[in-house]
Amino acid sequence: MKDQVLRLMEGAYDVHLHAMPGVTPCRDTIVEIAEEAKSYGMKGLVYKDLHFSTAPQAAIVSALIPEVNVIGGVTLGAGVGGLNPWAVEATFRIGGKVVWMFALDSAYSVKQILAPGNPFPIEHYRSLGVKTELGGYSVFHKGTEDLKDEAREIISLCKQYDCVMETSHLSPQEVVAVIKESKKQGFEKIVVTHANQWAATPYPVELQKELAEMGAVIMYCFENHMPKPGTASEPLNGLGKLIRQVGVDKVVLGTDFGLKFWPSSVQGMRMMIASLLADKFTEDEIARMVKTNADRLYGN
Repeated sequence: MKDQVLRLMEGAYDVHLHAMPGVTPCRDTIVEIAEEAKSYGMKGLVYKDLHFSTAPQAAIVSALIPEVNVIGGVTLGAGVGGLNPWAVEATFRIGGKVVWMFALDSAYSVKQILAPGNPFPIEHYRSLGVKTELGGYSVFHKGTEDLKDEAREIISLCKQYDCVMETSHLSPQEVVAVIKESKKQGFEKIVVTHANQWAATPYPVELQKELAEMGAVIMYCFENHMPKPGTASEPLNGLGKLIRQVGVDKVVLGTDFGLKFWPSSVQGMRMMIASLLADKFTEDEIARMVKTNADRLYGN
């Protein structure tokens, strides 16, 4: 299995990771992650921060370590003033390739944060800039399911610059509306972010299959299968069950790693690939998810 894992790491992408510098303390800098990715022959890293555009850092690291395509983007939310088309266009103009919709400060996430049973205190989210009393951001006009003009403009910018839109922490209703508008505009590079992260985006598998049929690519992250202090993780075989139901041609894989008590993002990809091999996925099936599908979306 070791040789198989190494073969699959060559040319692979981690399509979702966090790194330093950042507001949330992380295990490694993006330079350290790129250096380790180079040692395994990986092709790309998609570098997300919840609060600011990672496009400048990604461009610098890619220049320093040209063997690895470090891909940056911008997360919409308080850090850039919400649905901000100019923040999106500026990111694309300096080489960023991804726009993530709202994260912890989405209206959907705020509702989950305030729900009984959330294992993390509100102060934790406040330290990350989430003002729960404001109710969070939405792509809808208040009290409706009609998309705001800014959301439509951002989709148009993604099409114009041939970049990727990720749903991040939107509600299921918002995800469907964004995909429908994207289809209307003829834009196809839509990714449903960490669709197996039950704490943040608990999308039922039937909805995931529906979104894939609508043209979206479904992202699964290894983070959901790693325990956090005080919380349990999902069984590893649950990942394989989801992939088999949605289909490998509609799936990309990332770690969502970055937290200090986990291994590096690169080791997370190695672990994820090994777990899928143990779950009887073929090398070709895994390669389609970590190489072919990812390169089609995020590659140059």
